[in-house]
Amino acid sequence: MRKNPIEEATQGIVVPRRALALGLAALALPAKALAQAQAPSSPASAAAAGSSAVSPASLLLRNLMEIFNEPDEAKRRLAFAEIWAPDGVFYEPRAIHHGFEAINRAIIGMQKLSPPGNRFQLTSKPQSSYDAARLEWIFESADGTGDIYTGSNFGLVRDGKITFLVVFMDRPFTPPSPAAR
Repeated sequence: MRKNPIEEATQGIVVPRRALALGLAALALPAKALAQAQAPSSPASAAAAGSSAVSPASLLLRNLMEIFNEPDEAKRRLAFAEIWAPDGVFYEPRAIHHGFEAINRAIIGMQKLSPPGNRFQLTSKPQSSYDAARLEWIFESADGTGDIYTGSNFGLVRDGKITFLVVFMDRPFTPPSPAAR
């Protein structure tokens, strides 16, 4: 008997039920968000509706540069207040983080595993579609000798703030050896 192709492709992948439920719940948009997503999202239409036009792509870019690249926690906290919804959720390959404190701990952990000066850089122009955005990045070594890893981010925005961010890595993250730090 032939197996289901989806079962074959996902064999061996274990997703905790809670993580799966949280992921599906985060993707379910309330009626208000669906109505906003169907509205025109040009700066002119936003101005006519009386709201400011902050593109989801610009928020994802600011998040990458002003939060994930920022070594100073006080500056990161200020940027987070401007860019993220307080109840924002960050999905990365190893964990799910809710709110600033948890997201900040994840960033601190990433920065501790990396040599000083390593930075995220864009590899293509960020893209927006209604309340969603994506961008592709490279995490480069401080000396410019190459990439440590590459990936992309997908995010959802509500009321001008990131509410949901997922990181997709092109290859598994392997922390540098202690000698390289």
